[in-house]
Amino acid sequence: MKTLNNLREYAKAKEMNASDIERLIDEVESDGNGYITDEVYNDICYGIDCETENI
Repeated sequence: MKTLNNLREYAKAKEMNASDIERLIDEVESDGNGYITDEVYNDICYGIDCETENI
């Protein structure tokens, strides 16, 4: 299991815009304690990679 904070740190490392990071975090469904499955984490990281590499 990963956390929303893990996701936030990954997005920051990819130099994603801070407002986009917070919007993304707000949209991600977690278990209520900030935990997400590894599958969801990996899918979102893939999306971040796609967005940040096309800039």
